[in-house]
Amino acid sequence: MSAALTCAADDGVLVDASVAGSGPPLILLAGGIDYLGRGWDSTVAHLVGQRRVVRHVRRFYRPELGDPFACAMRDDARDVAALAAALGGDVDLLGHSSGGVLALECLVSDPQLYRSAVVFEAPIVTDAPLGGAASTRAREHLAAGREVRAMASFLADIVGAPRWSSWLGAVGLTVAPGYRRRIPGQLADLAAIDALGDRRVAYSAITQRVLGVYGTDSPAHLGERMGALLQVLPQGEPWQVTGNHSAQARDPAGFAHRVLMFLAAG
Repeated sequence: MSAALTCAADDGVLVDASVAGSGPPLILLAGGIDYLGRGWDSTVAHLVGQRRVVRHVRRFYRPELGDPFACAMRDDARDVAALAAALGGDVDLLGHSSGGVLALECLVSDPQLYRSAVVFEAPIVTDAPLGGAASTRAREHLAAGREVRAMASFLADIVGAPRWSSWLGAVGLTVAPGYRRRIPGQLADLAAIDALGDRRVAYSAITQRVLGVYGTDSPAHLGERMGALLQVLPQGEPWQVTGNHSAQARDPAGFAHRVLMFLAAG
């Protein structure tokens, strides 16, 4: 069973969230077009015995708000701050992929609200933009109505997935209306990360404990980005998990157990 939580961000945007479980609050920041966090369902099932897990749809993936390219990561962080305040503060974050970048930005912008964070393969910008020319190509495909090519380009050229699986994944997303409507949000999410630039100086001021997670079988650049992040975090703790960018679904019980151990130690 889950309960509803509604609050307003400081710019007036309403935030609707679901809350499941009991215990201290943990806000799940899903990555990319997995806007409902369904890839985390099996892991959440093992978290809710000890944590109140809070989920909401990030701004980039709310078509009713208008052009997602008008949204910045700071706007996304406003919603998380509103939820954290409504929960009474002292909140932990679990951010995956672009949701991991959001978690870091939350720790920078509103540190008083958060206790710690688990960051799983956040694709932070280091020496060069994350998207670059590949992002431009994907947006050109999108503007021309070629959503399959836009997502296949994103998955292969930016995420680093094999081309065959990128194409299959893109086709799967475009046949589901809910996901197809949010393809622009995925590319806007990427653009917002690139707009941040290299934020390692800002992240070096984060005082909260951060568990930095990276997979053994993920694209190499994700591990490299996480390594660069962990080098600057004053209280960063590395954890290499067996699997790829969705390793939490491979061993949900083990993943949840490690997260709970980290959170309990704080």
